[in-house]
Amino acid sequence: MTEDGLDETFRTATRLRISAFLSGCDEAEFRAVQEYCELTAPALSKNVAALEKIGYVTVRKGYVGKAPRTWLALTAKGRGRADAKECT
Repeated sequence: MTEDGLDETFRTATRLRISAFLSGCDEAEFRAVQEYCELTAPALSKNVAALEKIGYVTVRKGYVGKAPRTWLALTAKGRGRADAKECT
């Protein structure tokens, strides 16, 4: 936490947007998050990796038919931190 009470993780609008999107669902496909946040795949991957490293996001990989897919979800810890009271 910084002096103003903001979780350092959410200092970037990108991570805040990702967390806000994921807080509205149990799980979201990578592509849906990418399109909503208007990010390139590498930019989303980099930010998700940072959120995953600190335990705020989980990443699940699988297949739909033969096509590989990646799903993202907030952890309980991530949901608590993404709460508007803690982000502002």
